[in-house]
Amino acid sequence: MRNFLILTTLLITSLAHASRLHEVRTLLESSVYACPDRIWKGVDWRAARITLVSPSTGSGIILQHGKVESLSKEESEAFTTDYEIKNKSVTVNVDYAQSSTEAFSLLVHEGFHSFGQDDFEQSTEGRTEIYPSKYEPRLEREELTRSLISHFRGEAGALQKAAAWHRRHASHKEQLGSDVIEGSAEYVEKVASVIAKLGCDVSEKVLVDQAVEAIAEHGGAFDKEQEHYRVGALAFLLARPQLQKVLSEMDDDILPLDIVLRGVKLDDTISPDTLLDHAAEMTVSIFNRKAEDVINPIKEHIAANKDLVFVPFKSLVGSFNHAGSFKTEELVYFGNLEITTNGGKLDGHGFNAKACGNQQGFMVVTDQKIEPTQQGDTYLNSKVICL
Repeated sequence: MRNFLILTTLLITSLAHASRLHEVRTLLESSVYACPDRIWKGVDWRAARITLVSPSTGSGIILQHGKVESLSKEESEAFTTDYEIKNKSVTVNVDYAQSSTEAFSLLVHEGFHSFGQDDFEQSTEGRTEIYPSKYEPRLEREELTRSLISHFRGEAGALQKAAAWHRRHASHKEQLGSDVIEGSAEYVEKVASVIAKLGCDVSEKVLVDQAVEAIAEHGGAFDKEQEHYRVGALAFLLARPQLQKVLSEMDDDILPLDIVLRGVKLDDTISPDTLLDHAAEMTVSIFNRKAEDVINPIKEHIAANKDLVFVPFKSLVGSFNHAGSFKTEELVYFGNLEITTNGGKLDGHGFNAKACGNQQGFMVVTDQKIEPTQQGDTYLNSKVICL
């Protein structure tokens, strides 16, 4: 009986994954294919190469120029990561998602990165938190986020508070290019998701209201990386009535939020919420301790002249995952880094570096037995295994 239940569960899961390919395609047909200009003008989603794959069922489809091409069982089963973007195309593994709508959201977000941001010149430098981190910038950006959400919900004076928090945060001189890069992709994802659900004829008010609530549910308070998604998306929603004008004025030093808040009178009476202040200070303190838990073992490993593994960015298969990133001493560190290469999966703490022929990539501290694929290298006094 137990084996029967297991087989039944596996069959149901397999059928769900197989149908998910077509459900995601339907969501595309009712949103980015049907009314792309309501989402972001100038992006030709039908011309883009979009691949949906379900390795568990050995099936997949390629969508482009209104045509549908099936992937072979071998090609479908070979895709082992959640998504991949390259050469103006996006591939999404629907098995990784909890639902068709989640797979669709990932597809639109990463797809916009791939073929919707050609004209963007902003850098993502500054996306990663600097260690040791101060809590005041995180507090001010959270107050900004909450004020923007309150403005969309109709609270009087909330936009003036948002302008004041944005101005106060500017004193820290943080690099915010990711507000544009990640914020625009998050904006497109949320707008497309509402349209996929309610149709191209949904009113502008309902569209914006539901997109704002989706962002509000996202969470990520006091997380510098997540801030770029939330604040950036809210800024683009605020700019939506005059988006083309705002885009034409944008440059490396001028963000959409700078433009839309330009004529807003600042609320000079703002002060942080006491509980929020304490929460921010505690969260950032925990972040600093976690950063030390990654940095110190790496430094000890290198000081002991133990081997390192180097993975060039070009060798990555799909995306990579980590449990937190932070920058210090000109290095970006990653806790519990998870990488997939053609040779398999690799995990461990790591940092970005140049090695193995001056390539850019990840240097990883791991206990896994790794076979080199090219001549080795050295990093300080440690032997480097090159992949």
